[in-house]
Amino acid sequence: MAFGTKTALTAAALGATAYSRSLGRTVSEHRDVPAESGTTPLDQTPPHVAQAQRRLSTLQWVVPALTGAVVLVSAYAGEQQRASEQRRGLRKRLVG
Repeated sequence: MAFGTKTALTAAALGATAYSRSLGRTVSEHRDVPAESGTTPLDQTPPHVAQAQRRLSTLQWVVPALTGAVVLVSAYAGEQQRASEQRRGLRKRLVG
């Protein structure tokens, strides 16, 4: 279970990173448009650039969250490999 979860989270993090790069390219190609910051559009910001900025604003939290989830799943899986956990699992199988 942990392996599949870790793989899915890693794929999602890579996908979000790639999408973020694509959006970043859209924003950086339009340097002459008005904007408050790289992820905060103004009313005068063209709609397609403003949409990319808003999505980047969300992704700046999604990517670290997915990466953190990979770390948590890895830590959980590592704990399952501890000798005490293996003995407990073996006892459950033998006893019934």
